[in-house]
Amino acid sequence: MTSGADDARLKSVLATLRTARAAAVAGLLFAILMTVILILFRSTFPIDQYLDAQSIPSAEALSRGRLALLLLPYAGIAFLWFTAALNYHVGDHEYRLFTFVFIGSGILFVGIVFVAGAFASAELRALSEGIDLTDGIRIIPAVAVNELLLGYSARMAAVFCLSLSTVGRLRKILPTWLSILGTVTGLFLLLVPYGVAYVDYVFPVWVTALSIYLLVKDPGGAARKAELGL
Repeated sequence: MTSGADDARLKSVLATLRTARAAAVAGLLFAILMTVILILFRSTFPIDQYLDAQSIPSAEALSRGRLALLLLPYAGIAFLWFTAALNYHVGDHEYRLFTFVFIGSGILFVGIVFVAGAFASAELRALSEGIDLTDGIRIIPAVAVNELLLGYSARMAAVFCLSLSTVGRLRKILPTWLSILGTVTGLFLLLVPYGVAYVDYVFPVWVTALSIYLLVKDPGGAARKAELGL
């Protein structure tokens, strides 16, 4: 009987360890893909030239844009996996409100980024097929993409950082420095004025720091072992 209980506890610990590693790997994959996507996309449509109807990207630039949009769904999938694994890793019924908020903000973040990708894809296709774009037609996707990437997605990323950092601090599975870093990152993304350059790179950097910590330290697994007396 005792052996069966020990086996069940060991399986529970192993499940927690696997999920922590899954969250870390998915987070790193998202951060790498998203950074590459942003670099490719910004090199195709520099922000300072994006609204200039006379500035038509070259064929090489359009190829970079298509590659960025090809990678975008995989970045979204990795982030959803990261969010789901984190929920299993740090979720607790006692803090259901915070876990619900960080899951919801994560899903909205992916949705907003995908919508931005759809707008960019429409313009890339039009440019690739040589469709004549007037000033007004180019301004619509240009403004939409920048508003979505630099405005709305940044706000959802802010809520994700703040809520997850709060859960990690309350459950004592994130160190103080990482909780503070997440809070500062969240407040910055929440309050930063629209149009600040490179603000969309801040969130992937924070996800990278969190993922590396989870992969190396595995605080959830250690906490789970302590709870089960192993």
